[in-house]
Amino acid sequence: MVVLSSKLRITGKIQGLQLVENGQVLTHQQFVDDTLLQGIPTVKEALAYKQILNDFAMVIGTEVNLSKSKIFFFNTNIVIQGNISRILGFQRDSLPSKYLGVPLTAKPLHKSIWELLINKMQDKVRKWTIRSLNLAGRLVLTKTVLQSIPVFMLLALPAPKGVLQ
Repeated sequence: MVVLSSKLRITGKIQGLQLVENGQVLTHQQFVDDTLLQGIPTVKEALAYKQILNDFAMVIGTEVNLSKSKIFFFNTNIVIQGNISRILGFQRDSLPSKYLGVPLTAKPLHKSIWELLINKMQDKVRKWTIRSLNLAGRLVLTKTVLQSIPVFMLLALPAPKGVLQ
């Protein structure tokens, strides 16, 4: 994917997305088997990304699961959104949404978003106290599971001070 997108970026077929002036241009991000494509919402760029996805699928021997693929647009004309969605075959979605359990939103995350995670952790602890685990077993279970639950969200999003306390 890196080679294909770099090649198309060099030839000018894709521009990618530059979030800050003089910053790195992003064309994609990958996490395990998920790929986030980032670019300018033009038919030209959509066709280039479609070419990348087709070439990648041919080389790897897999295909994009269109039923799980979504596209998000920001400040883009509705007609252009429709054209790009048809080219790529992705379902249009809007914020707020979730990606791997992490809320995606255009607004800063409020403490209430994190309260869902805190409640989830409290529910797990309540269920474990009912089980017939000795103190050492509950301690190991608590440490391993409860430490891993917030780590992913904390890697992806900054938590408000009230949540960290």
